[in-house]
Amino acid sequence: RRPAITTFIFLATFLTPFAVIPYVLSRRRISRLSNHLDQLVASNAVLRKTVSRSTYEASLWKEELSRVTSSLESSKKEIQLLRRDVSQTQIQHEAFQIATDTELQSLLAERKLDRFDLLPQLGLSLADIAAFMHEVELHQRLPSSATTDGHGVEKLRMLALRLQTPSTSKDE
Repeated sequence: RRPAITTFIFLATFLTPFAVIPYVLSRRRISRLSNHLDQLVASNAVLRKTVSRSTYEASLWKEELSRVTSSLESSKKEIQLLRRDVSQTQIQHEAFQIATDTELQSLLAERKLDRFDLLPQLGLSLADIAAFMHEVELHQRLPSSATTDGHGVEKLRMLALRLQTPSTSKDE
């Protein structure tokens, strides 16, 4: 028989390459996978930070959006109230305008009537003034107004007669 050490060396020589070659290949593959895993961990950390930042920004935008939405709704309500107020003001203005126009028309009608009522009285007053001027001419012995009418007494009498005439045709 052979000694045990020779058998061990013989077996170790043939079996060592079968054990070492897969170990070296596995070790190389494990080293590559470890490096790849480290890269994935770093990428994952960056992605977590990015997602965290994006989530925070999204929450800020959501708050801003809710503030803007509520502001927009309140502005819409205010605009509706202002439109209603403008509409009421326009209606009140139109009613006031109609009332003012009606009252103005009635005042103008009254004034026309008053004016026409005062014309005969004005005619009488002018006739009195013409008579007074004629008497003054007679007392001061001025030339006769019938021929020259230097002071306009005849014109005044004619005007007084015209002013009195509408009242007689109106009364009849």
